[in-house]
Amino acid sequence: MFKKLKAQRAEAKAQREQEKRDAEALRLLRLADEAVYMTDMEESFRAGSLTMGEPSIILKKNETGILDLPATTLWEGRAVRTGGYAGTRVRVAKGVSVNIGGFQAESHQELREIDDGIFTLTDQRIVFSGSKRTLSIKLNKIITVDSYPDNTRVVAISREGRQKTQYFCMPEGEVPAEVEGRTYLEPISGQMVVWAIEGAIERMNAS
Repeated sequence: MFKKLKAQRAEAKAQREQEKRDAEALRLLRLADEAVYMTDMEESFRAGSLTMGEPSIILKKNETGILDLPATTLWEGRAVRTGGYAGTRVRVAKGVSVNIGGFQAESHQELREIDDGIFTLTDQRIVFSGSKRTLSIKLNKIITVDSYPDNTRVVAISREGRQKTQYFCMPEGEVPAEVEGRTYLEPISGQMVVWAIEGAIERMNAS
C-alpha cells in the first residue's frame, strides 16, 4: 500500500514538472512569435498595407483611410496651482501665532479628459470626431508623435500652431496576428498608431 502511494506521488510530481516545462516552452514560443509578428506589424503599418476599420468621415478627393478607432478619448494638459504657507510658525502670545515666510504656490500640468469620439487617420490628416469637439490635424503640421510611456494605449501629438501637446487614448481592442499557423490576438497599442502615423507622414513626404 505504501509503495503504491509513493508511486502515485512520484507520478503526480513528474506530471507537475512536465506541465511546468510545457508552460515554459509555450511562454518562450509566445515571446519568439511576438518578436516576429510585432516586427511584421510595424513594417505593415509603416508601409500602409495594414488598415483598421472603415473611415467614418467623408474623405476628400484622392484621400485614403488608414485607421478608424471608435471610443477614443482626447486628453489635454491643464495647469494646476497648488501651494501653502512656507517658513516658520512663531507663537507671539498665548493662543496666538503667526507664519513667517509667506505663501508659496507651484504650478504643474495634469491631464484631463476632454471628450470621447472617433480617431481617424488618413494619408493626409488625423480627424477626431467627438461629441463636444472636432479636430482636424494635417500630417504636415505634426512636429512629434509618441506613444505615452505611462499608458500603452496613449498617443501624444504635438503640432505647429499649438503650444500644448494633445493625448489620444486608444480604445481597448485586439489585432489578429499569425506566425507559422499560430494565431494570436495582440491588444491595440499607442505604438501601433504611432507606426501608422509615421508611415503616412513618410509616404506623404516621399510623394
